Amino acid sequence: GSSSSLRIRFHPRRIFNKPSSNIIQEAPFYILIMKKIKCNLPALAFLDVETTGLSTQNGDRICEIAILRREENGKITKWESLINPCRPISYGAQAVNCITYDMVKDAPVFEEVANKILKLIKGSSLVCHNAYFDLNFLAMELALCDIVLPVLPIVDTLRVARQHFNFPSNSLPKIAEFLDINVEKKHRAMADVDTTHKVFNRFWAELNKKGIRKIEEIAFHHI
Repeated sequence: GSSSSLRIRFHPRRIFNKPSSNIIQEAPFYILIMKKIKCNLPALAFLDVETTGLSTQNGDRICEIAILRREENGKITKWESLINPCRPISYGAQAVNCITYDMVKDAPVFEEVANKILKLIKGSSLVCHNAYFDLNFLAMELALCDIVLPVLPIVDTLRVARQHFNFPSNSLPKIAEFLDINVEKKHRAMADVDTTHKVFNRFWAELNKKGIRKIEEIAFHHI
């Protein structure tokens, strides 16, 4: 299709027709958007965790973590690791993330990767979808290592979706589907990080059109 067909057909608090499926294949315009949005963004650390269950209060732990760090100049560093949670993975969690205890029994425990995580998020703005869930687990795991989660700007793409857009569903897979973003895997840490990164890029390009030009305008500091 023509380049005009590639413009994002959704607006804050309003939905247009679903974008055509060729939006991802038409690379030149998409790359143009990427170059435009990189110039006014700080370092970003996209983060996702998979867990043994839903509650830190019930003793659930992280069993997989992934981080994509994008520097101000656009350079990307990706890291992921299974984590030995030192406890069983609930059947409910296995049904969602397909991670079994056999997959994590020989993986590092969280304490072994804590410094790597801190290095990757240092000086960045954290970006998550449903940040409370991911960062609550991250803060808990760091606390068990006698480390305090650094205070960093937080961008929650779930919160941004609710405040600035009007999707039929605000789940990450459903937003990606609406935007015709290809999702190869769901509910694995790096796959969700990659999807969050792509969703954020689309959100930021659209928010730029509405006059939002600084990450501070959509960020907060406490989970």
